[in-house]
Amino acid sequence: MIRVEPSDTKPTICVGVFTCERDREWWAACEDTWLAQVPAIMEVVKVDANFMPSCIPDTYENLAHKTRAFARYVRERGFSNALKVDNDSYVRPDLFEVPECEYAGRKSSGLTGNESDLQVPAGAAAEYCSGGAYWLAGRAIEIIARSEERRGGKEGRSRWAPY
Repeated sequence: MIRVEPSDTKPTICVGVFTCERDREWWAACEDTWLAQVPAIMEVVKVDANFMPSCIPDTYENLAHKTRAFARYVRERGFSNALKVDNDSYVRPDLFEVPECEYAGRKSSGLTGNESDLQVPAGAAAEYCSGGAYWLAGRAIEIIARSEERRGGKEGRSRWAPY
């Protein structure tokens, strides 16, 4: 792990706070608490409907679109690391330690949506990043940024492919 220290240099870590219009009070709570403590080495972006192309509704079902838009933002601006965090999370930026790997967080694997111990969307792909927060770097950012939605199966469900 690499300890995050305050710096006067250009931000190298992008923190994407995922939110929506419905949860504007949660975004305000983030601004009033932990966002005020983010060091200069981090840039914070609000990932909401205004962050995505206008043709995509800001719904939970479109979370993959938000995540891809965030990864593209991170890649295009040359950040070395990214932290995806939900707006209902309380973060301690003073305790951040950036993992020395391309993905750090929870990975759901082999789930069908029927497991009661995890909040897995019905019909979700077998493997995906999940949880209130996770770190991305290098190849993980690139794979998400280049991912494409695919429709398939007898019901035409949405699936995501690496590219």
